[in-house]
Amino acid sequence: MFPSLKVKIVDKNEQGIGEIAVKGPSVMLGYYQNQEATDEVLKKEWFYTGDLGYLDKEDFLFISR
Repeated sequence: MFPSLKVKIVDKNEQGIGEIAVKGPSVMLGYYQNQEATDEVLKKEWFYTGDLGYLDKEDFLFISR
């Protein structure tokens, strides 16, 4: 468990599976000298991982792909 890390699922499908996004002090600030790549994955301080997953009723994260 990481108490300082926030996790959300974005663009969920019918099964509740969507892209995993994370936010917190341990998340990178961006790619070194690559603003274009940074802008693709960081949106309003949330890091969009590109991984798919879901949160269960107890907020456990399951990675689907």
